[in-house]
Amino acid sequence: MTDRPADHIVFSELQVGKVYDIEDVCTVKAEKFNANNTTFVNTSYLHWYKSDRITFTPAQGVELTKIVMKCTAAAQCVPLPCNRGEVTVDTGNLTLTWTGQTTADTPLAFTATTGQERVAWMLVTYGAATLGIDDINADDNDAPVEYYSLQGIRLTAPIAGTVCLRRQGSRVSKVLVH
Repeated sequence: MTDRPADHIVFSELQVGKVYDIEDVCTVKAEKFNANNTTFVNTSYLHWYKSDRITFTPAQGVELTKIVMKCTAAAQCVPLPCNRGEVTVDTGNLTLTWTGQTTADTPLAFTATTGQERVAWMLVTYGAATLGIDDINADDNDAPVEYYSLQGIRLTAPIAGTVCLRRQGSRVSKVLVH
C-alpha cells in the first residue's frame, strides 16, 4: 500500500453513522444502507459497500472544488456516482478524482455501486465560497464619490491644491484637487 502524504486525510477515526470533522473545512459521514455487509475503517483504508454513502458537508463559507481518492487496488478503482460534479477514474494511478463545486447548502454525497470500495486516503481541495448575486456591486459610474487623504483619512470635502485619493465604487485614483 502507498503511504499517504502528510497533508492528506486518513480515515482511521471515521465510524459508520458518526461525523468526522475536518476542522474549518468540512465534515465527512459514512452511512450504511447495505444490510448484508458492514462499512468500516481500519488504520489502512476506508472500506464501504454497495449502496452505502459517504457525505461531505462543507463548513459555512467554504466551497469544495476537488477531492482525490487513492484506491488500494485497481479492482476498487471504479466509477463512483455522486449527486453533483464529475468523478474521473485513473486506474494507472489508482485514483478517483471528483471535480465540481459544493457548499454547506448543497452537501456532496458519493454512493458505492459495486461490491465494495476501498480508499487509502483523500485530498480535499477547497476555497472560499463564491457569494450570491446580492453581493455584486452596481456600476461604478453610479456610485457616490468619496475623498480620502493620502494617509487614508476620509475627507468631508477635498481641499483645493492638495493631492488626495478619489474613490467611486471599486475604482480608486490619486487626484490633484483644483
